[in-house]
Amino acid sequence: MDALPLEIKENICSFLSPSHLKPLRLVSKEFASAAIPYFISRIFLFNHPDSCIEMNAILRHPEIPKYINTLIVDPSAVQSFDNFDHWPRCNCPNLKNFILTSIHGRNVLRKRDDIFHELLLEHLPHSPETGPKSYLPSGEVVAESLQTITLNNIEINNWDCGILRNLRHLRVSLRDCGNRPSSQFDAMVHSATRLETLWIEFPYSHDGLYSIDSLFNGIRLKKLHECLLSYVSVSEDELVDFLLHHAQSLRTFGIGGSCLHKGSWPSLFRRLSCQMAILKQFATSRQLLANGHDYTGSYLTAVTRFVLHGGPEPVEAFREDFPHDYENRPNIIHVVQDGLWKDYDRMIKPYL
Repeated sequence: MDALPLEIKENICSFLSPSHLKPLRLVSKEFASAAIPYFISRIFLFNHPDSCIEMNAILRHPEIPKYINTLIVDPSAVQSFDNFDHWPRCNCPNLKNFILTSIHGRNVLRKRDDIFHELLLEHLPHSPETGPKSYLPSGEVVAESLQTITLNNIEINNWDCGILRNLRHLRVSLRDCGNRPSSQFDAMVHSATRLETLWIEFPYSHDGLYSIDSLFNGIRLKKLHECLLSYVSVSEDELVDFLLHHAQSLRTFGIGGSCLHKGSWPSLFRRLSCQMAILKQFATSRQLLANGHDYTGSYLTAVTRFVLHGGPEPVEAFREDFPHDYENRPNIIHVVQDGLWKDYDRMIKPYL
């Protein structure tokens, strides 16, 4: 940075408000090359009525769009979404990470308030949103580069499955939405044939948990490395088949707040014991429902050892019999991906 002119030093930053971002004039290829690490890589659309308009003005710059790899959108407040599905195709040719959320971490909110301190931002409750198709980017250009989609507290009614063919990481948390996933949800996941990461968190409704049997029946991936499930219903056979099919690639698996609508957890653990060739992390939360009862922490800790390393089969133990058994269990260690902030890369809380 010391080799750059003062003009570039003052105007290049990884997190500027639209009103503070000034035009850049790169006076030579040498300066341009030196400035690359400091170009903007993420765009946040928060509760600012002119966000989309100002963003378009920024991206008319000849250099900046080439370095945008992450787009974070809060559709619960941002206005001017006309033709948004076409916008990334034209303005972000190297978009890798797309995050659609109405919930933000404390650090992000603090940063947002610092940047927009001169504007009156309306602080809305974190109500779940229903998003039309236009909230998702589309087009061949986006499909080639897009690697990560994270949806948190946002319902999508229509999916353009074409943009998912090169997707590597899919994280969906619908816990606070209340409604069941749309009929297209399974087809959307099945179209992402190159997934390495799959996180799914469904809402708990009055008529029970959402069954993922049909979803799992259609997932056969070559390089699935990480799978986290929360608030789902599944049969023992379907879950065992899914895990054993991915035994040669799966390194991390976690499940919590879930139930088996057919079969039993002890039987499932027996069938998995020492069968997952490269599994390094296996986590279950105490809210694994067995006949309406919660397991104790010590039992689930023993289950983790049993699945990963074998040995004597643990004896079932329930919280109602051991109400003070809150044995602390290690959380899944997750490495944040390049281009993402941990605030948006860690959405399923029971394991992180």
